[in-house]
Amino acid sequence: MTNLLMFDFDGVLVDSRDFMVEVIISACKSVGCDTINTPVEVLELFSVNVYEGLASHGLSPPERAAVLAAVTAASQSGARSIAPVAGMPAALRRLAAAHPLHIISSNSAAFVRHYLRAHHLEDCFAAILGGDSDDSKTRKIRATVAATAGFNRAFYIGDTAGDILEGREAGIETVAVDWGWHSREKISTAEPDFIVSTPAELERLLGSVGA
Repeated sequence: MTNLLMFDFDGVLVDSRDFMVEVIISACKSVGCDTINTPVEVLELFSVNVYEGLASHGLSPPERAAVLAAVTAASQSGARSIAPVAGMPAALRRLAAAHPLHIISSNSAAFVRHYLRAHHLEDCFAAILGGDSDDSKTRKIRATVAATAGFNRAFYIGDTAGDILEGREAGIETVAVDWGWHSREKISTAEPDFIVSTPAELERLLGSVGA
């Protein structure tokens, strides 16, 4: 029986941390935020929902939307410098042959779709829900679960403490990967159901649970 597999994008599928940290710092400066200046400060935004993290620095909803737009524009121009996580493309193709795959991301759906198409991965995913459709991953996860029929168990796969907290709030099982934006120690504080260290380990877990 199939499992419903929902993936974060940045950090889980693509090795984007260093690139995106600089982009986010620049985007925050563009809206007048001068309290997000270092990689540590950027990564701390993702200890919760990133929009809540930005709000904690005083950014208004229009300013947060402007940051997303600036991040999207910079990502599109620098997409060639962002590599897929080694081993993930092959793992995704094999998982997609047996399970419905979705992307739930804070990045824009248009950019994610463009990137997947460029790497011949777009057909692996039934749907992509980005930050431009809803700033809550919890709501997007719940909507995906409600719209999907015939699965056994549902999982959200993320690389930050915020990802795991939102997946748990949505009432589904969570899988943390320790190769992304947050360290294994940091992401463990969110109490994921599973933690994996390689795409091969992730594939074995998702392909076997509930089978």
